[in-house]
Amino acid sequence: MALLDVFKKGKKDEKKETSIKKKDSVAKNTEKSKKAVNIYSAAHRCLLKPVVSEKGADLNISNKYVFQVKSSASKQEIARAIYAVYGIKPIKVNVINLSGKSRRYGKTVGQTSAKKKAIVTLPAGKSIQIYEGV
Repeated sequence: MALLDVFKKGKKDEKKETSIKKKDSVAKNTEKSKKAVNIYSAAHRCLLKPVVSEKGADLNISNKYVFQVKSSASKQEIARAIYAVYGIKPIKVNVINLSGKSRRYGKTVGQTSAKKKAIVTLPAGKSIQIYEGV
């Protein structure tokens, strides 16, 4: 049986070499796409949702848009996320930390979760279509 195992190993090694070459070529192509996907998915993790309110609608006149963002996001991360998702580089990013409010449900006293909002200012002439159908 040992003699037959030598021949089997030789065939397996050839298969491994060809599969390694294929994996290398596939890996090079997927690295670029992974970077693009990682940037885009990181952007969607940073930007949670647009804030639809009267104040936000009034700010749209002056090219300012309001988003709810992850509580650990920095201004630079928010600016990168806006550029990755919408393709527009913001001029300015203002951040507002909203503390949780206490709520009472009968005898039980609780608290809502804290939130973070970002007001993003875009260059003149640029706009984002967020409120479609609202």
